[in-house]
Formats: sequence, structure tokens, C-alpha cells
Amino acid sequence: MSSDDHSDVIWILICLIILTLSGVFLSILAEKRFSFSRVQDSQESEISSKELILHDLRWKLDEGKNSLEASNKRIHDKLAKAKAARSKMTRLTHEITMLRESKELLVRSTSKTKSSFDDYRAKYRKVSWRKAIGEKCDRLYLKTGRQYDRVIITHVTPFGLDISHLHGNARIDFRNLGSDYQNRFQWDEEECQKTVGRENMNHAPAALSRAKPKLKNYSVEVTNPETVDNRLTIIRFQNEVRISKIKAATLQSNYDNAISNSRYSSQRSVPGSLRTWTEQARILQTELARANFNHLHALERLRQVSPNDSLLLPENLQTPP
Repeated sequence: MSSDDHSDVIWILICLIILTLSGVFLSILAEKRFSFSRVQDSQESEISSKELILHDLRWKLDEGKNSLEASNKRIHDKLAKAKAARSKMTRLTHEITMLRESKELLVRSTSKTKSSFDDYRAKYRKVSWRKAIGEKCDRLYLKTGRQYDRVIITHVTPFGLDISHLHGNARIDFRNLGSDYQNRFQWDEEECQKTVGRENMNHAPAALSRAKPKLKNYSVEVTNPETVDNRLTIIRFQNEVRISKIKAATLQSNYDNAISNSRYSSQRSVPGSLRTWTEQARILQTELARANFNHLHALERLRQVSPNDSLLLPENLQTPP
């Protein structure tokens, strides 16, 4: 070969080498470009997913902020309500204190007024009762329909009026008198019951032991013996004495039984009733006092028409204990 041929071959080889290197370079470049594109796509996909996560987080953050603001608003409202309630409670406490003080002042004022009224009423009753003694009335009508003629008031008591009239003497229960008399003399039912109980429980034996008890100690109406059939009247009064004594004895037994049950019985209430034994005893005590009073009444009526009657003998004058 000539030197020109060798030059051509070398040149060809060099070109081939250059082409080979260029292809390798282009191949490497294409691979790098493809790899870069793939990485870029991967990064863009990751960025998109991260953006979605970030958007979700932002939404949750906004929701949390809104919830926190609503919660803060509710807390603020509750605090405001609590503050208002506390203020109202303070105001009410102050008002209650003021009302209690006003109540105490009213109670003291009422007590003072009531005491003054009671004193005035007691003085008024004392004066009106005293002035009424000796007062005359041509005719006195009772609520029961009975009437008395030529009446003279001899005494005013917690029970009513003691009078003398055309046919004798009588004691009139204030409940049988008209409202004008009741308003005038200011009788009181409770005072009457207490007086009856006190007199009958404490003074009945002493009153019965007297041969001629005073008329004003009994609720009696004396009938003039000269104007009635003595025999029938005596029988009627004897029956009244026996009946009143039996009734008083029965009530005494019931009263003792109620007292015993109120102290020792396991049952606090009366069988078949909502009333306690203590209340039953109190009611029976009032009824017993009235029964003893009526018994004394019957005895005095009998004594007026038959002073020597056997029922008036000492052994028969025992009232129920």
C-alpha cells in the first residue's frame, strides 16, 4: 500500500472512532435526558401529591380554626352568661337580705301592733263587760229561737251572759247570741274552751262538794218550780244527770285510752284514721271538759227543783275521774 492509502485508512478509522464516540455520546445524552425526564415526572407527581396533602392540611387547618373560633365564642358566651348569673345571684342575695330585714321589721312591727291591739282589746272587753252589768232588755232573742222577757244582765263571762229574766235565771252561751252582742263583748271560742277545761278539770270536785254552788259556776237555766209540773220536771232532770254522767264516764275512758296509746302504743295513728293518738287525746279532752260541764249543768238544774234528790247525795256526786 502506498502512503496515501494508509492515510485514507487512518482517516477512515479516525472517522469511525469519532462516529462511534459521537453515537456513544448521543446515546449517553439520550439516556441522561430520558432519566432526567423520568425523574422530573416523578418529582412532579410527588409535588402534586404533596400539594394535595398540603391542600388537605390547609383545609383541616381552616376547619380547626373555625372550630376553635366557634369554641372560643361558646366559651365566651358561657363566661358571659356565668358572669351575668353571678351578678344576678349577687343582686338576688342582696335583695333576699333586704327582704329578710324587711320581714324582721314587719314581724317586730306586727308583734308590737298585735300586742297593742291585744292590750286594747283586753281593756275594751274589761270595760264593756263591767258596764254591761245591770243592763236591762225587754226581750232577748237567741239563735235557737228561744226568747227571754224582762232580761237583766247580771254577769258577763268567757262563756256568754248570766241573766235574770221573768221566769228565773239563766246562763246563755255566747254562740246563741246575735252578732251585735258578739261584736260588743268580743268573746273568743278558744278562750272559752280553755276556761271550760280549766274549771272542770281543776274545780269540779270542789264545786260538787258544796251544798249550794253559785249559779254562775254552771251553765244552767233555772225554772221556777211554781210554774211547772214538778214531778215531770224532776224525772226529766234526773235523766239528764244520769245521761250526762254516763257520757262523761265514757269520754273519760276514751281519753285515758288515747293518752295511754299516745305514750306506749307502737301505732302512732288511730286505727282507720289519719289522726294521731295525741291529737285524739286533745280532742277528747275538750269533749270531756264540755261533758263534765254539762253534767254540772244537769246537777244544778236538778238541785233547783229537787234539792234533796238521791242523785245529789255525796256518794252519787262522784264525777268521772
